[in-house]
Amino acid sequence: MNAWAKKHTSSAIISVGDNFYAGNTKYEGAATSNDPKFKTFWKNVYTGDAVRKLPWWNVLGNHDWETVGSYANEIKYKDPLWMLPDFFYAKRVVVSAGVYATFVFIETDYLVYGEQGENAAMASNFKRQGWSSKAETNKKQLAWIENTISKANNDAYIIVVGHHPTYSCAKDVSSDMKDLLDIINKWNVNLYVNGHSHNMAGYLTRGGKTLHVQAGSGGQTSKLCDPLDKSYKEGHASKTLGFAHLSLSKNGGLVDWVSEKGDVVFSMEVGPRTPVKTFADVEYLTSASDPAVHIVE
Repeated sequence: MNAWAKKHTSSAIISVGDNFYAGNTKYEGAATSNDPKFKTFWKNVYTGDAVRKLPWWNVLGNHDWETVGSYANEIKYKDPLWMLPDFFYAKRVVVSAGVYATFVFIETDYLVYGEQGENAAMASNFKRQGWSSKAETNKKQLAWIENTISKANNDAYIIVVGHHPTYSCAKDVSSDMKDLLDIINKWNVNLYVNGHSHNMAGYLTRGGKTLHVQAGSGGQTSKLCDPLDKSYKEGHASKTLGFAHLSLSKNGGLVDWVSEKGDVVFSMEVGPRTPVKTFADVEYLTSASDPAVHIVE
């Protein structure tokens, strides 16, 4: 990663969630907002002269919810290079003169697991945050996502980043994640980037207009998530540790999936988008301070 960051003068590192596994501890995620894991699992690992200077743009994964309070501890952690200001946030960057890219970072765990969570700890965290079917949390979260995407409609690139895929090798995608995919399709989103499945995969959908970037093999690999829908298989590596690298220009985007040895396993391209003539569904749009989309202090 350091060699690639240096060669390509990278601007940032995106973490697609599951930021902290248990490792040699007895708990997932972060136990406090000053957990030693922030140093031993993160700060003291990425020490190369290029990567140590780069900001990390983060989202939460399911393992980041599996200790009570962990999700809040990761959001509240303070470091100039650690960006996780909230469950949902956006960043707009300049690609070249007059060309912009908006990154929309989202929280997918409630959309995948619902009020019951993946386990008791996650369910407890959802309850602590005030997320429930009665509060229509899922509808509010999807409304925030669509509204935020709609504001970037004139940008050449919209990249949505979440932990879970919009389809799964286990064919267990929730109805809310299917609704998220509908939003991505509706707004001509260029890229959806996810982890969770522990392999590298790239899927071009909507006639090549949207590239789904799966980069979940940073720490382990799994054959479980080999694609079952072969019609969408464009690029895939089930036994390769590594990461994905995104380059954007005014003419298009290039994603390279890179092995732990620095070799390019496969590459895929996606073009700049054109604005769409449609409107966001704002029926469930809520205020920025609503706990459905905002951390409860």
